[in-house]
Amino acid sequence: MIAGLTLLVAAAAALLLPRSFAGLDRPTRWTVAAARTVAAFALLIVAWDPTLRWREVQEEPIALVALIDRSGSMSIADPMPRAEIADRVLDSLRAAEGTRVWRVEEIGDSTGTDLAGALSRLDLTGEVKGVVLISDGANSATESPERAAAALGKPVHTVSIGSPLGPVDSRISGLRCPDPVPWNSAFAARLTISSRDARRETIVAKFYWGDSLLATTSLPPGSNSEEVAIELPPLPEGTQVLRAEIPVQPGELIASNNTWNEAVRVSSAPMPVLVLAGAPSPDVATSLRALRSDPGLDVRSVVRIDERSALREGFDHRSNALPSRSDLDGIEVVLFAGAPPIEPEGIAHLVAELGVGLIVWDASHRYPLGRFSDRLPLAPGPPATKSRALSTPPARLDHEALGGGSISAAAWRELPPASSASIASLRSGELLIGLHDDPLLAVGNWGRGRVASLALEGTWRWELASSRTGRSTARVFWTSLARWASGRARTKKFSVAPIRTLLSPGDSLRFDAAETSKSTDDASRMVRVTGANQEIVARIPLTRTAQGRYVGRAAGLPPGPYDYTALVDSSPADSGSFVVARLDREMQETRARLDMMRNIAVAAGGIDVRPDALDSLISSLPTGLEQRTITRRARPGRSRFMLVLVAASLGLELWLRRRSGLL
Repeated sequence: MIAGLTLLVAAAAALLLPRSFAGLDRPTRWTVAAARTVAAFALLIVAWDPTLRWREVQEEPIALVALIDRSGSMSIADPMPRAEIADRVLDSLRAAEGTRVWRVEEIGDSTGTDLAGALSRLDLTGEVKGVVLISDGANSATESPERAAAALGKPVHTVSIGSPLGPVDSRISGLRCPDPVPWNSAFAARLTISSRDARRETIVAKFYWGDSLLATTSLPPGSNSEEVAIELPPLPEGTQVLRAEIPVQPGELIASNNTWNEAVRVSSAPMPVLVLAGAPSPDVATSLRALRSDPGLDVRSVVRIDERSALREGFDHRSNALPSRSDLDGIEVVLFAGAPPIEPEGIAHLVAELGVGLIVWDASHRYPLGRFSDRLPLAPGPPATKSRALSTPPARLDHEALGGGSISAAAWRELPPASSASIASLRSGELLIGLHDDPLLAVGNWGRGRVASLALEGTWRWELASSRTGRSTARVFWTSLARWASGRARTKKFSVAPIRTLLSPGDSLRFDAAETSKSTDDASRMVRVTGANQEIVARIPLTRTAQGRYVGRAAGLPPGPYDYTALVDSSPADSGSFVVARLDREMQETRARLDMMRNIAVAAGGIDVRPDALDSLISSLPTGLEQRTITRRARPGRSRFMLVLVAASLGLELWLRRRSGLL
């Protein structure tokens, strides 16, 4: 660029300036000749483009490289954060007496540290006298950092940071419970805890059912990594999720592994239900089948035979006499299905004082209810000569007596019409089926017990509809009504929970599930996982184990929050959430690798020190000024000075000629 401009200026001058010296006085001639000579000499240098070389001796400080670890494991506090200690070490090296210059390079990222790769990539050309590696030695690569350090040919000193014991970190590695857990009795849960904190004298474990604290226990140090049995109080029947927790300590490395969820089955003695029928009928027979389909119900039935029907299927025994009061001991629910009840005093004792549930099912009101009839939610109306059809009467499907939402509105509408032989009136309690001026099912309380009045006929058609559509509406209706009348809480029949609610990428997602119902053995069971945008990211089938439990596993998910829903035959049965967080791979091994740091220093001819012995390293590092000879080069033909020289020479001639009046 410079050479081209110089030649261009010279060419322009040759064309514009006269070649003769005519008209110039002698001094001016000599001056113009000298200017042209200088310009010609400059043009010669530009055209020749020579290279000039010479040597110089310089003094420079000793050069060293500081290699500092910035990976995730350096954020561990044991007890002070390792990254903070590393920064203090670097500040001390820079501030140490002596003439040194430091080149700082950082290694590691959120996924780990490749010590061997970082050492092999170092640029040690020039007069670098050594390397100081500041790290905890956590190496997530497979190559040998010792060989990489030895191959550098320069001493590699190491400053080892961190504790060989690692930070405070205790985790639950297992929880086992009896299967099933006995109902209404204490049981032993077997817990396995692993702890890396040798300074911890005891480990406190807490057990929760929902938000309720069941037990707290202190485990001795000798129980580390060993299974310990802890006695827990009784749990409600059905499927439950038991949660074990270790309180998070100050400086705890990973809090997510302090929790373990376990789905358990809690058995119970079957609830005794007595069905008293005035005469065998299709309605009573189908209700018996529905009640007996629930393994949690112990259904006993008595039919009082009369001359109006010969249908006797499904009954335990027949009698012309009602059971005595002693026969009712232990019964939790009594269902009068078109039968004359026992004496009023016996009913009052059972329901009001003992809390036995009472269901009176008499659509035709053919039997007098005696002096306790005013305790029932429905008051009977006059019997009609002909039953009237009832198509899809309004119902409180969210009430516990109707399954608490287990029967959908669509399933209710699919039921065939029932009938009623009279129009009752609502006396008290809650109306569940029908209208206020035409009630069909109402529930209420009587002393300690619960009572229900049912004025429907033709419910045997519901069983036929259920078998045709595949829905279990009839079964849910009768079992829910009986369980509500007993006063027992409606049991949860299916529970599912992830073992961990906080995972890292790559961790296997494991679900544990328990089920108490045996009536849906052929049903499909799966867990649907949705992401932040409610997009389905996984469908995990639940596989039945030999012990009758269910497990499901899936590959690791990317970081983010997730929701899960357990589905039994496409119907939601349980739900919850979990989180996949980004965790450093080095977090799986949190102890400082002091042996590796020492081996790196030995292999590369350096020394290994701890931060508190940094002075010994500083005293061994070379210091002072180092003389070195350097060769310098210059190309005057490409200098701007040549352009200035040519332009100035030609400009001088132009000025002289103008002054002489020749231009």
